[in-house]
Amino acid sequence: MSEVFNIFEIPVLRKKLNIDNNKIISYVHKLKKNDTGNSLSNEGGYQSSILSKNFDTSLKLLVNDIENIGNEMKEHLNLIGNLKIDSLWANINEYKDFNKAHIHSGVFSGVYYVKTPENCGNIVFEHPIIDVMNISWKRKLYNKQNSAEWWLPSEESLLYIFPSWLRHYVKPNLNKEEERISISFNLSD
Repeated sequence: MSEVFNIFEIPVLRKKLNIDNNKIISYVHKLKKNDTGNSLSNEGGYQSSILSKNFDTSLKLLVNDIENIGNEMKEHLNLIGNLKIDSLWANINEYKDFNKAHIHSGVFSGVYYVKTPENCGNIVFEHPIIDVMNISWKRKLYNKQNSAEWWLPSEESLLYIFPSWLRHYVKPNLNKEEERISISFNLSD
């Protein structure tokens, strides 16, 4: 009898946090007024400049949680080193704004969803060999083993941490009334 099993897996951590998002929302709106921001992976919307290591008080609890949870993931994977925030920035995506496919630097990267109205766009991860899979694999049904992409919900107070090399994008915010707000980051040792 044949056996099919996975030899490589890509870890993605998901955790709901208990943080006062209203303070972060206020801080991010102030940032947008005073900072021209960056245009890296965003198509439309606002992506702040990299925030300094002397984080605003509204972000300190979040930064602590990210570093602690990132180090838990590192331990789970039997990796060495002490992970710290390498870079952190804020994102505001209004109607039809999105983030195109990209990777990050560091060991792990991630996103924390501060505000996620209905239909605001989910995060999508691409399989490392997406091009090969899309050309040569014909599927009856999609599953975690044969999918070239896999999406996860953008949900308020949800934190995702994943390997920095894992290519991903965020679908357009299709909510005409409300913005999606997130905090993205990189962890390094």
